[in-house]
Amino acid sequence: MNLKILAAVIVIVLAAGALYIYSQQAAPPQKQEKVGDVCAGEKENATDSVHWHADLAVYLRGQKLDFSQPKYMEGVEAVHLHDGNGNVVHKHRLNVTWYDFFSSLNIKFDAICMVMEEGTYCANTYYNERIRMYVNGNKSRIFQQEPIKDLDRVLIVYGNETDEEILQKYVPTVSNDSCIYSEKCPERGKPKEEAC
Repeated sequence: MNLKILAAVIVIVLAAGALYIYSQQAAPPQKQEKVGDVCAGEKENATDSVHWHADLAVYLRGQKLDFSQPKYMEGVEAVHLHDGNGNVVHKHRLNVTWYDFFSSLNIKFDAICMVMEEGTYCANTYYNERIRMYVNGNKSRIFQQEPIKDLDRVLIVYGNETDEEILQKYVPTVSNDSCIYSEKCPERGKPKEEAC
């Protein structure tokens, strides 16, 4: 009996240590300021410079995460949100991934867990909860390595819904406003002038 208790304590300590190590990974990049018409550190003709936009929605147990909060605005120059719009991600460097975006917001994100100020959301077989990511309505299996592409519509869901439920309930809620910021749908208007 004592051996079982000792084994349980060891498992709990190892799990807590792993969660702590996971939560301490990858410090987010530093914020950059705008200098003239470009962001500090951004070269006008840099080969990795882009100006792309993607739509994003994240649901945690059925509740949409509100990225329009001030704490999520003006992340880093390479990838960020701004102007109070939490639905459109702005990308200024070619090789930026969703991992980079979430790291800039102090959110740890992968196929197993999402760790943020609001809580920790990890795969849970007892409740059948897990993280799923969809890009343009198609399931992604590369999660944090998924590159941010112009006009992508990205949905991340943590919960126990089936794929069919997610496709019906959540995919239609992802905004389609990135085309305004990328100026690919002029009939919908012009975007505000962007800061870094």
